[in-house]
Amino acid sequence: MDIVESSLLAQFPRTDNLSNTPRFHGQASYIRCIAHVLNRIVKLILKTLNSRDRASANDAIELVSTGQYISTTDSPLARLRVLVIWISRSPERKSQWRNICHDNNLSGTLIPYDVDTRWNSTYLMLEASIKARRQISRWISSYSDVPQFTELDWSYLQQLAVVLQRFHEHTEFVSQSAPQISYTVPIYYDLHNIMNDVADRDGEFTSFNEDIANAVQSSLALYQKYYDFMDGLDVYYIALILNPRYKTRLLEQELGSEARSIIEHIKDVLNLQYPATSVQPTHSQQSPIRQTLEARLLSKIQNPTITSKSDINRYFDDPLAQIAEDIAIKDSNWLFNWWKLRTDEYPCMAAAARDYLAIPASEVSCERLFSAGRDMIGLRRFSLKPDTMRQLSLLRASIRQSLSD
Repeated sequence: MDIVESSLLAQFPRTDNLSNTPRFHGQASYIRCIAHVLNRIVKLILKTLNSRDRASANDAIELVSTGQYISTTDSPLARLRVLVIWISRSPERKSQWRNICHDNNLSGTLIPYDVDTRWNSTYLMLEASIKARRQISRWISSYSDVPQFTELDWSYLQQLAVVLQRFHEHTEFVSQSAPQISYTVPIYYDLHNIMNDVADRDGEFTSFNEDIANAVQSSLALYQKYYDFMDGLDVYYIALILNPRYKTRLLEQELGSEARSIIEHIKDVLNLQYPATSVQPTHSQQSPIRQTLEARLLSKIQNPTITSKSDINRYFDDPLAQIAEDIAIKDSNWLFNWWKLRTDEYPCMAAAARDYLAIPASEVSCERLFSAGRDMIGLRRFSLKPDTMRQLSLLRASIRQSLSD
């Protein structure tokens, strides 16, 4: 990041004219990947709950295979992890699972095991296990030495799934092909509310297990660390305000009186970066005889110079845009299209939208591109030129887009 900053400054030295000055300030402009932030918080919650990992689950499976696994200290999630791996490790046990399900007219779908590097798969494993509760109970009774799950265990797993579901929802959202940075601040606010409610066992979480509440409480410090990073950058607040459905309303609702200073600061920043320009009237080359009467009268009463007032303050004062929810869901590019249609109405704010809304909220799409590149390069295609890789990537994206449309 420091190298990028120094290279930019070598080409575009900073001046008093902010409109011609790079807005990238190295470490001070560091946009944290929101998907990575969600991942780290949930990993800490699961670690605090002693949910174990693949290595410890494999050790436990060795004991299961010899009939020695009788654990009362492992958390229900750790025991569930052992059971799922134990079933999926053997074709014979998979067949036993399907037979049990068939004999009881139940779904025989195997429960997907979660992957250590993808916490979202822990939630998916939990969700599938809760749906397959009857199958699990009957399979343990018939084929396994793993202790049965009690009503308290299932209650624990269901409560944990409720907490993880909100993180899963946000991760899915920011893992889209064009993760929108304008939703980063709302995600942080939503996480703050749910994490504090769970930690305090307040509202709908009153009856939640104390261990789950304590685990969420222990992750609040990590959340606060990343919230402070976000709170220290204007980029996030400018992107939020560029969403015409929110503007300043969410800040006012969440921060109360403190929101006013942030809003005024953002206005000042935008006015400095995108100053209004003066427009000189164009003089007709036609002779006065050919001008209409109205044109001659207007030329006498109009000022020789018309100063265009900045649209930034007007955008802040205008009412919120009413965008139907189904349109926002179906069209992932609705925000870009909204600003494209209003370039003439808000020229300064539209310029800000082009600059700030192009910033991705997560690096998921970049990592997905690297993974696709790794798939292109195989045993017989290990020396592709960069231009060839680029063209193949663009062609692949174009085909996928046409199929989705």
